[in-house]
Amino acid sequence: MEKTLNLLMGRQVSSPQLQALGVALDSTELKQWPAVIIKKGRLFCQRCGFQAPRTNYALPDKSYYCPACLAWGRLTTTMSLYSIPEANDFKKYSQDLLEKKPRLSLWQKKAAKELLQTVKRKQERLLWAVTGAGKTEMLFEALNFALLNQQRVCLATPRVDVCNELYPRLCQVFPKVKSSLLYQNSGQEYTYTQLVVCTVHQLLRFYHAFDLLVIDEVDAFPYVNDHQLHYTVANAKKINSSTLYLTATPDRYLKQQIHQEKLAVTCLPLRYHRHLLPEITLVKLYFPKQKIEARIKRYLAKWIKNKIPFLVFVPPDRLTKANFGRVTAFLACDKGGMCFGS
Repeated sequence: MEKTLNLLMGRQVSSPQLQALGVALDSTELKQWPAVIIKKGRLFCQRCGFQAPRTNYALPDKSYYCPACLAWGRLTTTMSLYSIPEANDFKKYSQDLLEKKPRLSLWQKKAAKELLQTVKRKQERLLWAVTGAGKTEMLFEALNFALLNQQRVCLATPRVDVCNELYPRLCQVFPKVKSSLLYQNSGQEYTYTQLVVCTVHQLLRFYHAFDLLVIDEVDAFPYVNDHQLHYTVANAKKINSSTLYLTATPDRYLKQQIHQEKLAVTCLPLRYHRHLLPEITLVKLYFPKQKIEARIKRYLAKWIKNKIPFLVFVPPDRLTKANFGRVTAFLACDKGGMCFGS
């Protein structure tokens, strides 16, 4: 029974799900609250945050149900949600948990320090860094601090492929910490762990569970502009907790939060090599074909002479050969179009 109760710490389950686990509804350790409530004639689901006029979702017994999270088990106004408060029942470590510390550049170290301070102060911060800047590596010190202090940590992302990429890396870096990987058809049964890697939809199953919640790819579908998933994230973390958002392309809402100084931000526009990212230049040509080819050759000659790496996108079914002394550049493409670097 104690093992079963551990599975409910920081989780939220419905009455049928609780009975399936063999836990009595009147257990003194359980916290209980209505699953679906009616506010001013509108239905409000307390699991997923869905709201709508109640008349649209009436049942024959005069109760109402939530249509938005049916896949997680039906909830109605006659049902309750149950949870056991998160107790942070984790092993206390006296030594550093970070097995392999990455080599960070000066700017990466600065960003990592800001993330660490955010976690220590239980605040929110956006890490706005270009793709390939090492966002995961910059998280390690903050994660290490939280895990050492027996906090429960979750890294959530809208994308399954990112989950599968993050999980083995974190297991390698924090081998002593019990962790789990959660998404539909992940093949893992839920167990009570200190470190959780999951899709944002899996957060529907949690209630005030996490001391540190990291949302990676915060700009990605389906999380972006999804009010229910935003509600789910807020519901899954503790009231006194820290949240880190990671993205290379923040949406308008995040930029507005930054502008209004409601959200702290750490910006890193450089990768480890510290070279600025190239900006795409659009060149419109309205000359006869011969002049267009001559102008393209001048561009290529300039780039090759100055040893500037470049990519050229060529329309399908075309082959161009440009001679520049010792260097010959072929711009070619197959069936659907190919880009060729020189």
